[in-house]
Amino acid sequence: MVRIEPELSRSTFDENYWLGNCEGFRVEARGRKIGTVEHVVFSGDRPVQLSVCSGMLRLRSKLVPIDDVAVVWPREMTLRVRDVPKARPGALSAHTRRRVLHPLRG
Repeated sequence: MVRIEPELSRSTFDENYWLGNCEGFRVEARGRKIGTVEHVVFSGDRPVQLSVCSGMLRLRSKLVPIDDVAVVWPREMTLRVRDVPKARPGALSAHTRRRVLHPLRG
C-alpha cells in the first residue's frame, strides 16, 4: 500500500493515478535522491514498474516495482522507495538511447 501526501489523500485521485502519472518525479531512498522517473510501465491499466534514470547525465536506468514505492508527495513531485534499486547491467535510459540513436533530435 502506498501512502499519499495527507492533504491529497482525501482527493478523488488515488494511488494508481499518482503512480501512473509520476513521470519527472524525483525518487528518493534512505533520504537521498536516487533518480528521476523517466516513464511508467503498465500492465493493462495498472502501473507495475517505474523506469528511473540516474547519474549526472541520466545515463543509467533502473526498474522499480510499484510495490517498492512507500510514499508519494505529489506537490513536491517526489516518491520514496523502500530500498535502493539495482541498476540493470548495460541498461541505458530512454533519454540516452534517443541521444545515441537520434543525436540531431536531442
